[in-house]
Parts: sequence; structure tokens; C-alpha cells
Amino acid sequence: MKDDEYYNKFYSYFSSRRVFKRKDLLEFFHKLEPGLKESTFSWRIFDLKKRNIISDLKTGVYTLNSKKPFVPQISPDIISINKLITQLYDPQFYMTWDTIWINDLTELQATSSQIILEIEKGLMTSVFFTLRDQGFREMFIKPDNSMTERYISEGEHPIIIKPFISRSPAQIVENIKAPSLEKILVDLYCDDEIYFAFQGHQLEVIYRNAVSRYSLNFSTLFTYAKRRSREDEIKTLLMNVLDTDLKEILK
Repeated sequence: MKDDEYYNKFYSYFSSRRVFKRKDLLEFFHKLEPGLKESTFSWRIFDLKKRNIISDLKTGVYTLNSKKPFVPQISPDIISINKLITQLYDPQFYMTWDTIWINDLTELQATSSQIILEIEKGLMTSVFFTLRDQGFREMFIKPDNSMTERYISEGEHPIIIKPFISRSPAQIVENIKAPSLEKILVDLYCDDEIYFAFQGHQLEVIYRNAVSRYSLNFSTLFTYAKRRSREDEIKTLLMNVLDTDLKEILK
């Protein structure tokens, strides 16, 4: 059977199911290939994900990929910052993002935004002065809540420098290392002093819209939340915004 036939049958079989498990995939492929080997089955799953037909919800649980991936637009400022950092420091651990990336997930559209630069803790001060020498003026190193409210919220496009968290979920967009949406969602919850404008009801709105509009890997999200010691709290928040099918799977 040709691959196109496989995937047409696959869509027909799973189109009415919101979520399905590895054993459901095995049952489907065994009907088409009774002598299917485990190695071939694993490749089939890999190929389905590669073709963007299915995506992971968590380990061994999948959904048809009807939602778009989170691919942010990279601004000239982020390109400039990354170029400087990689040329002068070549850090092993760093990433940048702009809070404007989540504007479509909020109720209130922001007219300004902050660039978040995560980098190895020992490089934060040096990077601060390097960026200042290159003309960047509105910069803050790991600001607290009062500083964020008093100065950063009034800035046009301030840069917040904070310590990089190891094993953070990341993606490469236009050769820029950026956080995945899973990481952004967790960080919004955990770093409330920096992201105070996105707390309370606004945070729940962001989570609800992220789940409904974008493809999310909940295993990645929960693993990172656990690393930040917030897994239970974030699961509780998600349970308020998920539909019944996903709630049952993620319990």
C-alpha cells in the first residue's frame, strides 16, 4: 500500500477522535499490516509527526494536527541582539523572545512590549554593558515587581535580562534560538514579577487561547513546569481551560 493510501485511511479512521493513544495507532496499523514489526510501527509514528499529521499531547497520547505551530516573527532588535551575543560571547545557553509574540493570545492588545533575554548567569552583567555600548538604553537585570511596574511597563521596548534555565524547551526560528510556546506559558506563570501584566484573569485567557489555537506538547510543558516546581499549579490552571476530552487524558 502506498503512503498516500495509508494516510487517507488514517484520516478517515481518526477524524472523529479528538485524542488517541499509541495502542489505538497500533490497532489501526495492524489492520492494514497484520505482520507489522515494532520497528516499522515506530517509524510510522515518526513519519506521521514529521508530516505534521499528528502531534504529541503527552507521552503515548496524540491528536490530529489541525492546529498551527507557534512560529513567532523575529524583530530586527532581536536579530541585532543575537548577532552581538553570539559574536562576542558564543554562549552555550541563551535565548531571546518578545512579549509581543503573545499579543494574539491576550484580551487587551499591548501597544508596547519587552524583549526577554535569557543567558548564563555569569554573563548577565557583561552582556548588559555590551548592549548599552551598542546603543540599547532601556535594560534591566532580573527586575523585581516594583521595578517592572514603575519603569519597565512605561518603556517603549525595554530589554529584560534574566538567568537562563537549563533544559528549557526551545525552537530555532530564522536562526534565532527562541523559547517554545510551552516554555513561555510556564514562565508567564512562574515569573509573575516580570510578567505582572499577564497575571490573574489575563493569564487564564492566554492559556485558553494557546490551547485552542496552537499545537502544544503537554509532556514538554509539564516536564518544564516540574523543573520550575510549578507542575501541580499549572495543571490546575489548565484544567480550568481545557475541554472534557483533554482533561481526562491529562489527569
